[in-house]
Amino acid sequence: MQNKAGIKIIDNETIEVTLSNGATHIMHEPQGHAMRGLSLDMVRAKVTDQVQPLYARICEPIVSRKQFETMGLSDISLLNAALDFFYADAVGKKEIREIYQSLYETDSTATTAGESEVTSAESLPANSPASLTDESTTTTPATA
Repeated sequence: MQNKAGIKIIDNETIEVTLSNGATHIMHEPQGHAMRGLSLDMVRAKVTDQVQPLYARICEPIVSRKQFETMGLSDISLLNAALDFFYADAVGKKEIREIYQSLYETDSTATTAGESEVTSAESLPANSPASLTDESTTTTPATA
């Protein structure tokens, strides 16, 4: 069975990220101490020198600097999309879960037990939450 890169929302504070090489990292919602020495604005903008140390602090196993520096853009995008989930309020998190469930059917008993299907980043539509990395670059076409 081939490993699929993707994101699995475990609960509001925990996400499982599976990278293209099959490595799985559990990402925990950042707490204040994880942000020590980092700029919240630069982390939100996904500045590499800011997010790499954060991923080393909030992922199990640790995403080391060496691993991060050799990752492909698709794997870095998965980590960034998972981090974006934590910025959402309760309503936003619920909406993200509903979007994933409407796009990709999951076993309801597995979801109830805290499990869900891994969602491949390549199969997400361009306007899905996992593909949004910078709100300032999102444009909406004008209608007449």
